[in-house]
This record gives sequence, C-alpha cells and structure tokens, in this order.
Amino acid sequence: MVVSARSNDLNRLLRWYPAAWRDRYGDELVALMSDDLEGRTPNFGYRTRVLGAGVRERARQAGIAGAGATASERTRAGSLIVLVSWSVFVLAGAGFAKESEHFANALHPNARVLPQAAYDIVVALGCLGTGLVLIGALVAMPSFGRYLHDGGWLTLRGRLVAASSLTVATIAAIVPLAAWAHGLNVVQRNGGLAAYTVAFLAWVSLVVSTLVAWTAVAVAATRRTQFSSRVLKVESSLAVTLAGVMAGLTVATFLWWWTMATRAPWYVHWSPMGSNAYVFSAQLTVTVAVMAAGVALSGYGAFRVVASRRDLDTGSGSTQVTPG
Repeated sequence: MVVSARSNDLNRLLRWYPAAWRDRYGDELVALMSDDLEGRTPNFGYRTRVLGAGVRERARQAGIAGAGATASERTRAGSLIVLVSWSVFVLAGAGFAKESEHFANALHPNARVLPQAAYDIVVALGCLGTGLVLIGALVAMPSFGRYLHDGGWLTLRGRLVAASSLTVATIAAIVPLAAWAHGLNVVQRNGGLAAYTVAFLAWVSLVVSTLVAWTAVAVAATRRTQFSSRVLKVESSLAVTLAGVMAGLTVATFLWWWTMATRAPWYVHWSPMGSNAYVFSAQLTVTVAVMAAGVALSGYGAFRVVASRRDLDTGSGSTQVTPG
C-alpha cells in the first residue's frame, strides 16, 4: 500500500512534464526517481526540482524558451507572448482611462500643452495597438476557420462558452453601475463612497476574468491552428510592431503622469485644488508598473520572434505545426 501510494506520488510529479515527453521518457524518469529516493517520500525540495525541470521542458517544447522547438513553433510562441502582454496592457489602459478623465479641467490653458500631447499619444498608440491585433485576427481567420471546420470547435467549445458567458455578465453589470456613477461626484467615484468602490471592484474583476477568458481562447486557438509560412511571418511582424507600440505607450503614460503631477498634483490624488505638491500616486504607480511588466514580457516575445525568424526565412524548421 505504501509502495502504491509512493508510485502514485511519483506519477503525479511526472505530470509537470509535457504529454509527448512523458510518453517517451516517463517510465525511465519514474524508475530513476524511485532509485534516487530509495524508498523515501520526496520532500519539498525534491518536488520543487522536478516541478522546475518539468516546467522548463514544457517551455522548451512550446517554443517559449531554448532552441529545441522548430523555428515556426518559436515564432508562434513569441507572437503569443506579445499577445498575452497586450491583454495586460488593455487592463492597464482601462485604469489609465479612469485616472485621466477630465484632466484638462484641472489645468490652466497655458499648462495643457504637454499633458494633452502625452495623452493624445497614449490614445493614438492605443488605437494603433488595437488595430494591429484586429489585423492579426483577420489574417488568421481563414486558417482558424479551417481548424474549426476540421473539428477544432469541440476543443474550444468549453472556453468559448465560458468567455461568452463572462462577456454577457460584464455588459449586463455595467448598466446599473454606470447609472449609479452618473449620480456621484468625482470624489465619490474614486474611493469616497465605499459601497460604490466595492461594486466597481466587483465589476473590474468581471472585466479581468472576461479578458483572461478570451485571451485563453486566442492562445488555445493559435497554438492548434495550422498557419502557412506566409501567414506566420505576417503575424510575427505584427507582434514585433505591437511590442514597440507598448513601449511607446508606457513612455507616454509616464510623461502624462509627470506633467500632471508637476502642473496639477492635486489632480493625480483627487484632492482639493492647490494641495499635494508631491508627484507620487498609488494608482498611477500600479498602472505604469503593470505596463512596464507588459513591456518586459512583450520584449522577450519580440526577441524570440526576431531570433526565430532568421531560421524561418531560411526554411529551417516546420511551418505547419499543431501543438497539443
């Protein structure tokens, strides 16, 4: 009974490795772990090492790290990393939109030039990024349609139903919340009324869940859809451009924050006019930090794309891959 329980324990550790790797090397690894442990139960450190090795192997096979995957898989993985980063940026951008509403009213006309310019750049780059994502979706649509026609719908059905349900719930919840917000002043809408703050945070959690759900659908569909070399090159070029857009968005957002904090510091703290001479803002710090994290992640994805495209352009590696 003890031996059986220990064997089950080792098999559970084996699940950290990708399925294809387990099919080929799983029995050998279990035997190696059994010999290594000599009848002992694996401790926390041992489990952590096996977990780490399994995750690294998954990342390598998925093309996220290392050079073990084909050029097309690495290019696809890098593009997906940028797409996930953009989802993070959408959340940060929503926070910035709330934090910057009616900002021009807090400034003297002569002091509006730089903050307005920074804000306009944020809006323009946000629209550009959204456009790049939509173009990428349109380019992928024929391949995705073939995937659904060949039975992919069965694989994605659960994710699509969950994402659609969350979308309906998010849209339905915003109607009463917007009506409530319409009757409140700026201070009440920004932490001054506890009940509204709780309701708003609940709605934000719905928005986050919806975005995560649709991102999961996009990632799952992209990993399983077969793309031609031409389509993959277009998608990867869009991804690299999108990574640059995110970097520009972060710089423009920080510039807006700095110019507002030096010209109207009370605004970034929602305080009475003339108060708060310091530039720190907890909300904007979180927003810019999230953006910076997105830039770092998208930068890594873009690096993977650029490094892999050289092999893809020379024909090294498969261009028709359907990861499991």
